[in-house]
Amino acid sequence: MKDFKIYLSAPPELAAEAAEYAPVSLMAYEVARGLRLNRSPTVPSPRGERLMEVSCRRLTGFGPQAALAESILRQCLIYGFSGAVLDLPRPTPALMALAELMSDRFRPRGLSLYLPEGYGGIPGNPTILVSAQSYCAPYIDRLRALAGRFGAGRLALRLDTRPADFLLPARRSLPSRLPSPVPGGVQPDRVFYSECHEANYTSFLDRGRVRLVMWDDANSVKRKLEIAENIGIHTAFLDFEENRSIIRNLI
Repeated sequence: MKDFKIYLSAPPELAAEAAEYAPVSLMAYEVARGLRLNRSPTVPSPRGERLMEVSCRRLTGFGPQAALAESILRQCLIYGFSGAVLDLPRPTPALMALAELMSDRFRPRGLSLYLPEGYGGIPGNPTILVSAQSYCAPYIDRLRALAGRFGAGRLALRLDTRPADFLLPARRSLPSRLPSPVPGGVQPDRVFYSECHEANYTSFLDRGRVRLVMWDDANSVKRKLEIAENIGIHTAFLDFEENRSIIRNLI
């Protein structure tokens, strides 16, 4: 993908190796309760461009927001990050306020800010991370709708090759996750490809119900990137540790 920039999300111990392939999104930070920023004991400076990736999955947003924003900004300036990726949970009023504050702090400095899809409406036009493994609508239709709403230039794909597993008829909107990269025991002639979702899939009976498993590999990821590029999206994120086997085919 010549015109696509793929950031490889990597922990500190793998950052130098990941930088041999592509820019690194360094997974060395976490926000704890009370909006306290914790970082890895070592923050390497791999060659080339790098982003600061901050895990905020258990965050409520309550606490000294200004102090947290300044801490993240300070880390960007000290270590030369070109921006930050905030892995925020589902939006709440407090988290929306935090995201807006981060946008206000980053924009004057020319730093990039990447936020989950639910935060696309905040001022400052941060880049919106879109899951490339969402099965609620046809893949291309979903990207077109988001591009129409936010602008294609504000979108970035969050690629994920882990299998999504759910029962049919579906009783919930989001599938659970399987730990293995490919469902064990599935024969090659039982693996199919969904052009609607641009993903591999298989199905089998489980206690009288149909169990559907969908997952990505190098070919489906390539196809998703091609479609995104045609729409005007040129940035994606991929976990380095989980996808070493396919990176050479993508970059």
